[in-house]
Amino acid sequence: MFSPKQLTTFNLIIVGYFIIVYLTDYFKIDFVLIGVIKELATIPFLIAQLIFIFLSLQSILRHKKGRWLLPSAILLILSSLLTIGSFFCF
Repeated sequence: MFSPKQLTTFNLIIVGYFIIVYLTDYFKIDFVLIGVIKELATIPFLIAQLIFIFLSLQSILRHKKGRWLLPSAILLILSSLLTIGSFFCF
């Protein structure tokens, strides 16, 4: 379905998005346009995290190719744990 290079790219884009979301909240950057983009994109990116974790692990187990696929999958898993874990912290 996706090549290891494409999966790596998608994984890093998702991780980068959540890093940007974290940094905008950490530094209290509050622009209307950034807020709108965050609100519209967060749920699709959360769903994409789960889908691309599954696809990445499936590709790693099947093909065992892609030099950067395993590190990007590990980053995506860590990002997912931190993102989903943040829902349960007050």
